[in-house]
Amino acid sequence: MHFSDMSERGRVFLRANGSTSRVPEGWVFPIYQVRTMWAYWYRGDAVHRIGPYRTLSRQDVLETSRARLSQAKAVMRYLETIAMRRGLVTSPETISTMALADCMAIVDRVYEIIAVDGPPIGSASLSISTASTNISQVKQAAHATGHLPYTWPDGSRNHVPDGWAFPHLTCREMYVRWYRGDNAGIGPFRDIPNSRIPVYASRQHQQFAKKVSEEITRIALLHGLVPSLDALTALPPPQLLDVFDQAYSIFLYANPKGTVVGPGAGRLAPREVHTCLAGKVYRIIMQLDDTSSPTGVAAPVDMLTSDDDVLFVWADRSKRKAPETWSFPHDVPCSQLWFTWFHGDIESGVGPLHTLQSSDVKGMVNINALVRAQTFMGHLVDLAICKAFAVSAHALRSLGLDASRAVFAKTYDALFHDNPLCLLAGNGPHQLDEADPDTYTWQTVSQALVQRIEHERKTAKEESEAMRQKQRALAFRARQHQKKDVAARRVHDTTWFAWPDGLQKRAPPGWTFPAKVSVAALWRFWFDGESTSEMDNTVAVGPYRFLQPTDVEGAENVLLLDRALALMRDLISLAVNMGWTRSAAAIAALNDSDDVLDMTLDALLEASNITASADESLDEWRVVINSLAWIAVRDKLESLEVRALSHPSVVGDLMSP
Repeated sequence: MHFSDMSERGRVFLRANGSTSRVPEGWVFPIYQVRTMWAYWYRGDAVHRIGPYRTLSRQDVLETSRARLSQAKAVMRYLETIAMRRGLVTSPETISTMALADCMAIVDRVYEIIAVDGPPIGSASLSISTASTNISQVKQAAHATGHLPYTWPDGSRNHVPDGWAFPHLTCREMYVRWYRGDNAGIGPFRDIPNSRIPVYASRQHQQFAKKVSEEITRIALLHGLVPSLDALTALPPPQLLDVFDQAYSIFLYANPKGTVVGPGAGRLAPREVHTCLAGKVYRIIMQLDDTSSPTGVAAPVDMLTSDDDVLFVWADRSKRKAPETWSFPHDVPCSQLWFTWFHGDIESGVGPLHTLQSSDVKGMVNINALVRAQTFMGHLVDLAICKAFAVSAHALRSLGLDASRAVFAKTYDALFHDNPLCLLAGNGPHQLDEADPDTYTWQTVSQALVQRIEHERKTAKEESEAMRQKQRALAFRARQHQKKDVAARRVHDTTWFAWPDGLQKRAPPGWTFPAKVSVAALWRFWFDGESTSEMDNTVAVGPYRFLQPTDVEGAENVLLLDRALALMRDLISLAVNMGWTRSAAAIAALNDSDDVLDMTLDALLEASNITASADESLDEWRVVINSLAWIAVRDKLESLEVRALSHPSVVGDLMSP
């Protein structure tokens, strides 16, 4: 492609039907590399006498070319936005007036910025269609500069889509989203103002995420896991999660503010340290802050030192607690690590090792070893306290050599044979042979412990899910055996009732919409209609899904019908989205749709994070839901801001056979 140094102004073309257009009749919007398209976008096409492509509208091009124009517009607008934010140009019009060389220099500079600030556009050709599919990935850079990419129904611009809910996730899942955003291009979450989140429960989730992420980041910076906050935010997700894993381990097992993992209220059970949601960790952090130093400033982890600490001068004249050439003991038995942890390394004069922090050792190998040792020793100390071998970590540090060795011997034996976290001794996955445990290095035992805990957690989760599926299958079979003659209660066609004014309606005069029946009963009435025996009526109304506001009398009945419609719409939408049914009509065709309802309620309760904000288990909540009237269930779900994902085919299907 050859371009002159003069922009093409373009001309107006007359079509056969008498209308005008900015492009020749039959012209097809081209597919070019992004750099070539940039030139056409701002300078025009001299060959075809078309002005800058940025001036074209959907009406100018063929219907088959409109998608290409839309894709090109999305890419070009994104590139020009970066150019304006970085001060390369003042407006898109400025680009059109530039000389060709200057115009192309702008797009080249923008591509350099994208290469640094965002993920690469994975396309060999860098074509418009390929680049536009990657824009959602590089938009993360735009969020950080205050760009508001979403338009709400009232016309306002926002950081998030209308109706978006801040997710309540585990700490690990949340941490990467806090600094990098999610797969949909929303975020980084730390850039989303609390006032821009439309739902109150979501604003609470954002507060949880903020407190937890900042606490983990504080620990990471304090221990030198990352040099600065800017360096942390620039890390790609895998490296960011590596930093989180190390800092979170320190938070759990070497926290100077107090014990985080262990039995009792206000602590995390060992099995839930990696699965609990951010809200629970938030409450623990707040509790620890309340009981820590009155200044409110967290003391550095493991800086329990005295004025008599031995300091070593490094080449940069800084004073540290270990020589610059000192290496953390990697391949020593657990007994030796225990001794040096509480009593120091006699040969080098370093320690006790529990007083070291990351800035006292040199190199990532030593820093990583120190962090792993802090985690492992945290396990041992917690186990010693749990088994009543010691009353506290401070008491362990105060023991003499013989008493300390005796505590270690009992603790190490319990680690293998009587550990509430996991069973370490054995021949199973990630277990160790108990024949001669003293021959294992602390790194070997530490790694096996972490892997075994994770293995048992996954196994317990799989067993729980298998049991749940089995219970569902048994319940379904029981319902099949206990099922009454469906034809006796099923109403395939709506029953019509004559009213005094001569009109025919789907409910008799004086009929009241039932507000005190359960969700299960409402579900049956919705699809099958009432039975005279069940409602103690002489007539049976339904199916309810056919009812219209004009079929009932009184504002209260109209309101109840509207609220029932809203509840059923949410339940059916969720069932469709989960793949359990195709539509409301498909549910109505079933002889027994109770299992669809059961699975939908389970999914709805789990999605609502009810168990994350209350002490009740999911099973207990299932009993509660089944005992409540449907109107109370609707109110409760509304108060928890539970919304099923909408499904276009459902809304129109609710009122149809």
